[in-house]
Amino acid sequence: SKSVLGDNLQSTVAPISLYVNNVSGNDANDGVTKATAKKTIHAAIATLPPVLRHPVAIILVGTGYTIKDLQRVDFAQALLGDGETRSARYYTLGHLAFVMQESARITIGRETTTGKRIVIDATNFTGFGDGPTFAFLVSDSRVIFHGISFKGFTTAATKIIDSDVEFLDCEHTGNLLGFSAEQEEFQKLYRKIR
Repeated sequence: SKSVLGDNLQSTVAPISLYVNNVSGNDANDGVTKATAKKTIHAAIATLPPVLRHPVAIILVGTGYTIKDLQRVDFAQALLGDGETRSARYYTLGHLAFVMQESARITIGRETTTGKRIVIDATNFTGFGDGPTFAFLVSDSRVIFHGISFKGFTTAATKIIDSDVEFLDCEHTGNLLGFSAEQEEFQKLYRKIR
């Protein structure tokens, strides 16, 4: 498989930064500079190898994201569950599900440590009818969101499954929930208490 670091790599060999610009980016670009930014977040994520051993930064430049203006192809689709006890289709700008080793973590956010937040706005988005839409779906990963304003989600803005997630200088406005979390450890603890 092809990654931004080369052909058939199964893990990162060094820290990497990828740029996403939803105005002037192109998903055919490599994303390693502002001038060669990807257009969609899920295209940047898709270029990463399955095992992350080093820090990864996905830097959002350009304007904010208005969910209702996006098409179905602009979303990553995730099918989770065993089809019997838990089955779900999720739409998301980015599905973060990697094997994380050593110092690996993914940071997603604005380029600078201060300044205007990148807005991800789901106001008036009615969905596709066959599954909920989240800004991000994080499963089995370590992720830091930085400088993002999540707005208007009728579900949780971020769905977290068995992951370590931090929100730094983020804002949640008008969402049903800022995030929802399913942690296996919580479920194990609950079964012990019952």
